[in-house]
Amino acid sequence: MPWTPPPSVRHPCAAPTCLAALVLLSPADAPGQEVRSDSAAVRAVAEEIIRADNAADLSRVMALYSDTAMLLPPDGAPVRVRGAIRPRYASLFREFAPELVSEIYEVRATPSFGSVVGRTTGRFRGRTGETERPVSDDYLLVAAKESDGRWRIIRLIWNAHPP
Repeated sequence: MPWTPPPSVRHPCAAPTCLAALVLLSPADAPGQEVRSDSAAVRAVAEEIIRADNAADLSRVMALYSDTAMLLPPDGAPVRVRGAIRPRYASLFREFAPELVSEIYEVRATPSFGSVVGRTTGRFRGRTGETERPVSDDYLLVAAKESDGRWRIIRLIWNAHPP
C-alpha cells in the first residue's frame, strides 16, 4: 500500500506533479520570454545592490530588500526583517566607503522566485582613517517577486573567500 500523507500535510499537488512542475520551471529548460525577463530582473537586483553599496546610498539599498528579508552573515547570527538590516548598512556606510565589484556566476528564476550565485571583491575603505578591509566573498542572493511586481531580496548569504 503506498504511503499517504496525513490530512494536515496533504497538498492538492501530488508529489510527481510537483516534481514535474519544478523541472518545468527550471530556467535552463523553460523557453519563453517570461522566464528570461524574470532572470534579467533578478540579475538586475544583484547588480543594483552593488551599485547602491558603492554609492553608500542607504535608501537605494533598503528599497531592494523585502520587509521579511534575512541576512545570513558568516560572522554572526541571522539578521531578520528589513528594519533590523537598516542599522547594519547605516553603520557600514558611516564607517566605510565600499568599492566593490560583483562577478555573477549563475542566475535562476521562476515567475515567483530567483537566485543569484556570485563573488564580490574589492574593499571597504575607511572614512576616518580606519583600516581598510579587503572583500572577497562568495554569495547567494534569493529574491522574490512581490505583489507590486518588483523583485526584492528575501535572503542574502555570504562567506569569505580568500582572494
